[in-house]
Amino acid sequence: MLTREIYPRFSQEGFDQAKIVGASLKTLNNRRLIKEAIAIDPEGTPDADDAFTVNFRGGVYNVAISIADIASFIPPGSPLDNDARKRFRTRYLGSPRNNVPMLPKILSEKLLSLTTYGLKPTITTGFSITRNGEIGDLAIERTLTDVSLAISYQSADIRLTQDFGPVEDTLRLARDISKILAKSRNYKVDELWGIALRSALDKRPKTRDHEYASNKIVQEFNVAHNIILAKFCRDNGIPILYRNHNPKKADVQQENQRVSSAIEQALLDSAEVDEDNLWETAYFSIYPEGHQGLGLSEYAQFSSPIRRYQDLVNQGLLLDYLSGQPICRSIEDLKDIAHYGNSFKK
Repeated sequence: MLTREIYPRFSQEGFDQAKIVGASLKTLNNRRLIKEAIAIDPEGTPDADDAFTVNFRGGVYNVAISIADIASFIPPGSPLDNDARKRFRTRYLGSPRNNVPMLPKILSEKLLSLTTYGLKPTITTGFSITRNGEIGDLAIERTLTDVSLAISYQSADIRLTQDFGPVEDTLRLARDISKILAKSRNYKVDELWGIALRSALDKRPKTRDHEYASNKIVQEFNVAHNIILAKFCRDNGIPILYRNHNPKKADVQQENQRVSSAIEQALLDSAEVDEDNLWETAYFSIYPEGHQGLGLSEYAQFSSPIRRYQDLVNQGLLLDYLSGQPICRSIEDLKDIAHYGNSFKK
């Protein structure tokens, strides 16, 4: 059983493994190339996890979300995996660059980060989406991604509204797709809890990054990516770490009435909704017990394996299945990881 501590130093064995990872990157030549991907992150972000490409063909939108491939180079039980497991996530101390990383910075900020400096190993999830929000044509594969543009939310917003050209057209297309994804997702929440809940939660204070329109693109793409892969894993019997988030009471109808009453009163009082009073703290489990805040029967995180250990674990389990290999972790090991992860304040 893991115990929770802060580990300010990586093991020497972890650093040695990082050097081997760097050398192995030079031999990747059998992956499909993803060209002209775009990465949007907070200003000064050195550890970029995700990038995307989009187009509109044959009457449907096509999205490819590329996530840094970490699990292919850090197998379970290796020194780097043990170091990452103890840290569990990257901690940010006021700014993206001022951080305590989950992985050595030679990997998280250079060799595996999705910056504009060279081809990077990735796992790409491609899918189509109609104007009505119907998703199809799912494809998941190991790739090499060429990030041609890495910009901040602020810069992306300027290009969305003021500039014109191929890149700007792509950003506006991505914005249109993110709105379709958000509408589809909000419909599920409204169907479960009523419009009052989402309206109230939308009134919560937002961080500076959430003020940007381009942040919505990244947010919706990553949530959609996580939703798609969580469902894929459940449908195919792949054991993963689910992230569950549910009401405090088991009786959904009774809880719906209680939530609606609390929200209506909060709106009348012009007060913020006390979300902690309405929902259980989000938690990890090997069982999909629902994420009713998103209106989903299952949800899991895959989109940030550089920064979050559960994402790294899930990525590795997914890759085992796609490669036809035995699953790399036991159920007991996953339960131990979930228990350790749940000891951190969400």
